[in-house]
Amino acid sequence: MRQAIKVEQLPELDGVKYKLVTTNPFEKVGASILNAVIAFGLSVPFLLILGPGLWWRISVIILFGLYESFIFIFYKDRCFGMKVMDTYWRKKYTFKQHIMFNIFYTLSFSTMLIYIWFPLDLLLINILLIQLPMTQLTGTTLHGYFSNMETVKIVPILDNKKQS
Repeated sequence: MRQAIKVEQLPELDGVKYKLVTTNPFEKVGASILNAVIAFGLSVPFLLILGPGLWWRISVIILFGLYESFIFIFYKDRCFGMKVMDTYWRKKYTFKQHIMFNIFYTLSFSTMLIYIWFPLDLLLINILLIQLPMTQLTGTTLHGYFSNMETVKIVPILDNKKQS
């Protein structure tokens, strides 16, 4: 098992050279799905008490924001979704950037639970018309762009001169 790599240790660690590669949309969505699963899991007691109405949906959104805040305040690291997807922050970011990211990330998450015409309509608009085009244009999501934060993968640089 590979030891934990910190972005600050690059470009070389234990004789292996690494490079940073901007995460792709699938890695970004994967991390977000895992974070959403955690928020929905934490909301089960509220679902049992409140039922599947508006107040439960609001509680899930609040739990999502609190989960992301908890990770930043107590771990100052990556959330569970980032760890599973093996992604990192490009650099250390300020408290203000994390707050801004969390606000916009939570708003983006809320599109799963709030709708206008049919369930998930705002989520589809968010993903197809906002997040995906933003990722293609800037390499990061709208919340990453507004907060000037970017996720990356750490990839070993393979030396073609060495024979295995």
